[in-house]
Amino acid sequence: MSKKIDKEMMKLADARLPELRAKYEEVLGESTRAPNKTYLLRRIREGLDAKERAAKAARKRAGRETAGAETKRGRSSDGLTKLTVEELRERYRQEVGRDTGSCDQGYLIWKIRMARKGKVRVGPARERRHEPGTTQVVALTLPRESVAALDEVVERTSFTNRSVFLRRAIHDLLKHQGFAKVATEHFEDA
Repeated sequence: MSKKIDKEMMKLADARLPELRAKYEEVLGESTRAPNKTYLLRRIREGLDAKERAAKAARKRAGRETAGAETKRGRSSDGLTKLTVEELRERYRQEVGRDTGSCDQGYLIWKIRMARKGKVRVGPARERRHEPGTTQVVALTLPRESVAALDEVVERTSFTNRSVFLRRAIHDLLKHQGFAKVATEHFEDA
């Protein structure tokens, strides 16, 4: 209930039946011969509330229509959703800078939008260091505090990431322990 309606209802509280019936007809669009003042006031309030809600909804719709650049979810209406998969793949090549084999329209739209925002890497694909299927992930469980400390050290050094740092540490430890051949053959690139 708005303050505007509350003020109007306070004015009507002292009104006589003929005045209330006239207001009823103005608000609800129909005449009445109801003799009950409480009933008339309640129905007038309901009518005013309904009109206010309708006006708010109309303003909201008008705002969405005039905004134009925003859709219901707040995403920009860049026209991507209207493109075919082939058109999206071409746009992907333009925006991301490399080809894709994806046929998933949602993924392509997401990736293009993220590239525009600078949230995904653009440019040619990185060359793989190893052939697919020739590497194995080795689990290393550490307390969170240790990982945080390690990451701080990695940031302050010339290492590009945690994995490169750990491979280099393994290389150095193997050499120090007398396993130079293993260190050189398997961890030299670190």
